[in-house]
Amino acid sequence: MSDDADLVLPPRPERPDDSDCCKNDCEMCIFTLYENKLAEWEKLCSDIKRKKCSKRLDLPSVLSQIKYTPFQLVSITTLTTDTNKYTFQISEKHLIDLKNEYSSVLNIEVGQHLIMKNKVGSNGCIITRAYTPISDVDTHMQGCFEVLIKLYPEGKMSNYIKSWTAGEIVHWRGPFGDFRYSRNEYEQVVMCCAGAGIAAMVRLIKSIVEDDEEETLVHLLYSCKKYEEMLMCDDISYFRAFCNFLCCLFVTQEIPQNVRYGETVRQGRITLNIVRKIVSEKSLEKTLVLICGTESFNEDMKKYALESGVLESNIRVF
Repeated sequence: MSDDADLVLPPRPERPDDSDCCKNDCEMCIFTLYENKLAEWEKLCSDIKRKKCSKRLDLPSVLSQIKYTPFQLVSITTLTTDTNKYTFQISEKHLIDLKNEYSSVLNIEVGQHLIMKNKVGSNGCIITRAYTPISDVDTHMQGCFEVLIKLYPEGKMSNYIKSWTAGEIVHWRGPFGDFRYSRNEYEQVVMCCAGAGIAAMVRLIKSIVEDDEEETLVHLLYSCKKYEEMLMCDDISYFRAFCNFLCCLFVTQEIPQNVRYGETVRQGRITLNIVRKIVSEKSLEKTLVLICGTESFNEDMKKYALESGVLESNIRVF
């Protein structure tokens, strides 16, 4: 009998359906990712057969970068006039099909995002959008995740999302994103975000401030047009109780009288002088700047960070 009969080989990656491709030559093309996964699988199988590798893959995750997974919309929570929080759970039917008691776990790292698809128009053209989960690891262990989504009046995806009700089946793939953070790797992390861009920051903030061995200072600069449009306010208030978290909120319109106790709110935009002052409080080589907002906001913040002396390798735009 061949020795190969005793080997435990990983399952071959499943080829995506042709209908899953949006045919827009996007950076995260589902078939390009499939070819990469297939090449990795072939090499791994070859190494195992040659006794060069004893690696055995973990049980499959419910999420895949190359195949969309159905999730059921559990609830919709209104946060502002144009932004909601959506809670999803893996479809029970899909779990039954997987026949795997561990496959409900979602391996979503801090800073990673998921891609959602929808068909629009009479020709069934596929459009996709990326969203960053704001939920924690415990939630992901249960096969659930939460995302913030801002709805736009004329947005193609927004019009689809506006029709959602609890029980809706929505298809997601991922996670994507190679951002990695190591404990105490930096002296400070400066986060510049606008609007729904706060979603990319909250999980990392939580992981830092709740870690007793962390000495890294987190400085959040959060900008919105109106104070009432600020998102994740309860989370920000919770973070403020930790000694290694500082936050300044910026609004371009008049500051209302009903701001929360202890909040620092300034009228105006995040400027070069503000960024320069904050990043200079610690070693520039040990300062990480994270940015997430509109395209113009991201360009401005990156420019300010570079002009303030932050290393380009220490600047990350989500």
